[in-house]
Amino acid sequence: MSQSNSAFVNRERAAFEFASLLRQLPEYLHGVSLSNMQLEQIQAADKHAENTSVALFDGLQSLGRVLWSAGVNSEFPPEVGDYARVGTLVTEIALQLQFLIDFREEVAEHNLRIALQNQAKEGRA
Repeated sequence: MSQSNSAFVNRERAAFEFASLLRQLPEYLHGVSLSNMQLEQIQAADKHAENTSVALFDGLQSLGRVLWSAGVNSEFPPEVGDYARVGTLVTEIALQLQFLIDFREEVAEHNLRIALQNQAKEGRA
């Protein structure tokens, strides 16, 4: 999909890209006429959501196996892939946190703008 869809970028940052694409799309998609770019954004968001879901699911499963193996004994060592998926899980969680921090900053800026506008209106009244 990445070669044919210009909106599908940064595959390794699926969770962050997914959230960023959601902010760019119209609030309501039902019944709205969408441009080709918006359709590409929707397709890219869907692919990023899928990639994020797989990474989180696989990572949680691997984390469970790693912890189980550590708790049982050395007869059941974790698979090499488990360590990689746990690393991916931690990365995905960090990307989700990055989006939440960015989003909260946007909300704070928006609230400040509203407060300043209200202050200006009260000053004129």
